Amino acid sequence: MAGTKISDATTTTPVGTDMIPFERVADATARHMTGAAYLAWFCNQTLVFNESGADVDFRFEGGNEENLLVLDGGNDNITIGAAPVSAHYDLMLARVGVLGLKETTTPTADINHGKVYTKTDNILYFQDGAGAEHDIAIGSELNLGTMIEKTLDSNTNGVIATAGLSSIKIDTYDDQATGDLETINGGTEGDILVIRAAVGTRTIVVKHNADNVFLRGAADVDLDDLNKFMLLFYSPAGKWHQFL
Repeated sequence: MAGTKISDATTTTPVGTDMIPFERVADATARHMTGAAYLAWFCNQTLVFNESGADVDFRFEGGNEENLLVLDGGNDNITIGAAPVSAHYDLMLARVGVLGLKETTTPTADINHGKVYTKTDNILYFQDGAGAEHDIAIGSELNLGTMIEKTLDSNTNGVIATAGLSSIKIDTYDDQATGDLETINGGTEGDILVIRAAVGTRTIVVKHNADNVFLRGAADVDLDDLNKFMLLFYSPAGKWHQFL
């Protein structure tokens, strides 16, 4: 492969005109031997590390993270924030086309920058520069993801938060037989939300126009069966509307 190669010479004599002389020491690291002249020359070269393709790693330490950047020669991976062949990486790029992301919490938004991340709910998210969080749809078909359970904060004037979810199963407060759902917090214009009861023996009463939920026929709806679903749309007015 073309480029300047890193030598593991054991003497202070350069091996060749295309080699930067390094010396192998006991802890298997490399130490530059010849000073400022070679350093200046080094900075103006195209460099090739590990020309033979050996099972060795390149590790760059940061001020607070010893595995800030690791090039894993044996597994053909790049990891950020973790040692090679580790399940605890923050970010991993694999030669086979895999991008690994560590589960995190919703980050602080940066103006004019978007962020992609995943959380413990196993959903992939995109956050825009204004801080709005969006599910990333996988494939060309609509998939609302696994239903995540939410519990009413009370059984009268009940509230749940979507937290960016598109599919929610709702349980009553304190496992009571019935609970009223009046408010669904969260939502961005154009969002779609599917809800149902979490437990077939407990009823979620979705209240029409008690706060920000507007139902077909202007009447309350009982979700009292695991096969009964409600499909809602978040309107430009900031309200959840049941589909006709």
